[in-house]
Amino acid sequence: KTRQAHDACLRNFTEALVRKEGLVIVDNTNSRFHEYSTYLALARAFCYKAMVIEMGCPSEAMARTFCTRSVHSPPWDVVRRMWSRWETDRAGLLLPPQLPPPSQLHTGPHSPKPESLL
Repeated sequence: KTRQAHDACLRNFTEALVRKEGLVIVDNTNSRFHEYSTYLALARAFCYKAMVIEMGCPSEAMARTFCTRSVHSPPWDVVRRMWSRWETDRAGLLLPPQLPPPSQLHTGPHSPKPESLL
């Protein structure tokens, strides 16, 4: 299921480049450079200016909070593994974490209990 989602994302991205869309944004779970380097190479091959924008996640506690915000309700162990192998792109734009009030956090079936956050 995850592989199919990643393949569909890359296909949609490539199709947008071929159509010469003015702005193309990839919002996907790319935690290491090799996972998104194809997107950068394709963008440059189609003469797009490419930029990596990363939401900072400085702690495991913050990763747990982000996990609760996901509309996909990923299991915490999957999110934790991704967080532990994260590679910050030094050439990218690093944004500070953005957190809504706790009352607006998404809670899915795999989300940690609110009392375990932060």
